[in-house]
Amino acid sequence: MSFNRLMRKVLDGMSGVKHFIDDILVYSRTREEHVVLLRTVMERLRQAGLTAKPSKCQLGVRTVEYLGHIVGGGELWPMQDKVKKIIDAPRPLTKKALRSF
Repeated sequence: MSFNRLMRKVLDGMSGVKHFIDDILVYSRTREEHVVLLRTVMERLRQAGLTAKPSKCQLGVRTVEYLGHIVGGGELWPMQDKVKKIIDAPRPLTKKALRSF
């Protein structure tokens, strides 16, 4: 079974949990709900023989960087450094350059 398929099997269907490959986002309205979700996610990972690397975990934060975006407060924004790279990119002047942009 591929890793991505395993992650879908472990985490799909959980309300308040999104994942993309090995990036997991847990979100909730209350601290209590968050604790329950985190415990459930960690238990499911453990049962599947997976672990979360503590140095890569951010717990109890209101906003987080996730897949090139800032997520928080029910909103989603692109990360400014990513936007700046697009704005600062040279303007494509040919069809070929436009296709590769």
